[in-house]
Amino acid sequence: MPRDLVRRMGKNADNQCGTVIDVNMECTLKILGTNYILHPVNSRDLQHIWPFVYGDYIAFDCWLGKVDNIVAQLILKLSNGARCSMSTSDGSKLVDLCPHVSDSKQIPSSARVTQG
Repeated sequence: MPRDLVRRMGKNADNQCGTVIDVNMECTLKILGTNYILHPVNSRDLQHIWPFVYGDYIAFDCWLGKVDNIVAQLILKLSNGARCSMSTSDGSKLVDLCPHVSDSKQIPSSARVTQG
């Protein structure tokens, strides 16, 4: 996957290491909370939910670093057009007035246990 560190062990000291920068493959996706399946989906059309994750190696100019702390902020656009910023811990206290089908806590029918 992109950003993974890889190493090639070759014969005769032909060793190389690097970072994956591009992947091109077809995927099959299942939409959360539904039985809908999309195929084929090009991996280049997918986006990371989080642009950085713990342990990622990052570069800035000539500096190389590793992510060891992430601070996320929520920015809400209110119905009057105003914007509100809050921490993710404060955002976890919000109540969803229009829940999405993927938020369902139902157990999939294939995982239900029936008593006989």
